[in-house]
Amino acid sequence: MTGSNNGVRLSRRSVLAGSALIAAALAGCGSNSSKDTSSSKAKSTTDRIYWTNSGTKVGVPSRNEAVNTIGAANLDGSEVNQKFITGASFPVGVVINGDYIYWSNGDKNTIGRAKLDGSGANQKFLSGLNSPAGLASDGQYLYWTNGSGNSIGRAGLDGSAPNDKFIAGCNFPNQVAVDAQYVYWTNNGNNTIGRAKLDGSAANQKFMSGVNTPAGLAVDDQYLYWTSRSGGTVGRAKLDGSAPNANFITGAKTPPGVTVTGSYIYWTSSDGTIGRAKLDGSGADHKFISGAQGPGALVVRSSEQS
Repeated sequence: MTGSNNGVRLSRRSVLAGSALIAAALAGCGSNSSKDTSSSKAKSTTDRIYWTNSGTKVGVPSRNEAVNTIGAANLDGSEVNQKFITGASFPVGVVINGDYIYWSNGDKNTIGRAKLDGSGANQKFLSGLNSPAGLASDGQYLYWTNGSGNSIGRAGLDGSAPNDKFIAGCNFPNQVAVDAQYVYWTNNGNNTIGRAKLDGSAANQKFMSGVNTPAGLAVDDQYLYWTSRSGGTVGRAKLDGSAPNANFITGAKTPPGVTVTGSYIYWTSSDGTIGRAKLDGSGADHKFISGAQGPGALVVRSSEQS
């Protein structure tokens, strides 16, 4: 791949919800357009960007219960559909694997799943969880953060063998990310990033410390990226945690989510926008996509990742 985050003291529910990975319980279009094509499904199941809409607003104790959707758009920012999948319940995290898209339902303690064209939605694909928020996948397993349970969960991609306490001892974890060797997660409760081996062993809850209100998290083959909600930034460090740059990208609005492809970094902001920049952090467009409502996590399916 989530509490006083922007000068306003937020409850755990309000932080987790907007954080994307965080969650309020637990904040056609390029930069020049925000045309919403909500009336139709996406034309293609590849080269798309997806995000959660939970209806939360930073500093506001309530949220728009009528939102609860998964949004989608083309990678050029066109064909924005804020209601690509409906019927979610406080969605925070989102991830794709193979032919499916998964999202967390923080209000119902479930994880939902649908086909990449948005059909066949099952809001209770996994149930009985503990405030699920962030999601990640390594091609074999599905991983999630439990904001209230202070743990990382894991299950097979088919929902088999769920373990809600795969990694314990976290501190209000928000987002989770995974690469070929490790699982990483943000600990919003103590401003750290944790790391463990893929089998859950050797967990280090302070792999990186002194991280300012970490929420979103992403990883590629060279770097670890995170968002700081109170700092309004995207940070970056080497995979071993060295050379951290907390201000790699600045100017975001309490950003809860971040994701990365072979060409770009994307992030969500609490003002309903999705930003994009080149991998070196240059060319930041904070309004690459607009019109989201309480966006949280986001994920990209791109042919360059296939």
